[in-house]
Amino acid sequence: MIALVGFVTFILIITLLLVFKVSPVPVFIVVPVLGALMIGVSPVEIGSFIGDGILQVMDVGTLFIFAMLYFGIMSDAGLFDPLTGKLKDMAGSNVVLVAIVTVFIAMVSHLDGTGASTLLVTIPALLPVYKKLQMNPLILLLIVVMSAGVMNLIPWGGPLARVAVVLEIDPSALWVPLIPVQIIGIAAVLLTAVYLGKKEKKRIANSSMEHTSEEASEVKLELASALEQEAEVSEDANLKRPKLWWFNLILTIATIATLITTEIEISAVFMFVFALALVINYPNGKLQMERMRAHAFEAFTLVTILIAAGAFLGIVSESGMVEEMTTGLISVIPEAIGPFIHLIIGVISVPLLMVLPPDAYLFAFVSLLVEIGAEHGVPATSVAYASAVGATISGYISPLVPATYLAIGLAKTDLAAHIKFSIFPMWLLSILLLTACILLGLVTI
Repeated sequence: MIALVGFVTFILIITLLLVFKVSPVPVFIVVPVLGALMIGVSPVEIGSFIGDGILQVMDVGTLFIFAMLYFGIMSDAGLFDPLTGKLKDMAGSNVVLVAIVTVFIAMVSHLDGTGASTLLVTIPALLPVYKKLQMNPLILLLIVVMSAGVMNLIPWGGPLARVAVVLEIDPSALWVPLIPVQIIGIAAVLLTAVYLGKKEKKRIANSSMEHTSEEASEVKLELASALEQEAEVSEDANLKRPKLWWFNLILTIATIATLITTEIEISAVFMFVFALALVINYPNGKLQMERMRAHAFEAFTLVTILIAAGAFLGIVSESGMVEEMTTGLISVIPEAIGPFIHLIIGVISVPLLMVLPPDAYLFAFVSLLVEIGAEHGVPATSVAYASAVGATISGYISPLVPATYLAIGLAKTDLAAHIKFSIFPMWLLSILLLTACILLGLVTI
């Protein structure tokens, strides 16, 4: 009963988000509360579960607020203008080159294995380039999460380390055989970037032709729009701080270096550098408040969704739904497909991560799969590779991963659009890497 309600809860949430495009906040709150009441959880317990869930995401929420405010201030002050201008000059109208550059920046920045820092380094710096070239920000988001996902196979990345704990082996022992698979993944991401770039280049060209036709019939409207844009550009120019560009650059590099090389709490780092950047770039108190208000709406919206997601995770975890769902999935597996269960789970791992939190999947679910595999003579490492590769690369499209909300917030898009645009390319990449594991003998058939 609990497992059934859990599955219905998750399916209903995904349907409301993707099909009916309901706001995530009421969905993440109302649906799991109703599900918990159906399985007999008292309102007092539900309140406690929500509190526990919110506590789990508050550190990430604090990071979101101050990281978005910091990069907002850096953008206002003009830190990214030379970079965006240089990239645009290098690429010209060749959006394919921009897409390829995105892959390398994202992969290099993910060498530390930290998703949040990768997103914070890549998206704020590249989003202005995509906007200037009229490229779809969802392409930026997809390329970044694919690149980070493939790099996440490194042993100090969270997913592989979790699986190593389940198998009780060194993460490096799992990673070394995966290096060829990771190389194949890097090549696949580059090819995907080229394909998306060419497709986007064609779309932009067609859009420009249509826009030219519209301009011929709507001259007056365009003139009015141009005047408005001129006023906006003038206002933006007043916020630029070219004399402080080197200071802002050094501060940002120091911030990123601190995230990569130290264990200081990320949210604490961004709280400090935001306050420092705000005071130095905009010493006037009134202007400081204006800058904070200018970026507060996006930060507030994102954190509201995150807190609602925390409430949802608290309810489904503490009420036993996730545990019963995991056990239920295993119990319905027919005996005849036991020897192939790791392959089946490997194929569906990406959509499965949409309804199972990563920790529940990588710890509880994979450990049960290892036991089932052992009964049918399937090596534990084979089960681990098959079930964990897809889960490792697809973390940043799941609504159950806090970093997903950081990604969509920085890219100024929404969860439903990101999932719809990214899930199938990520799924195909997952199946490709699973196939590579089979061909290389890492996963037995």
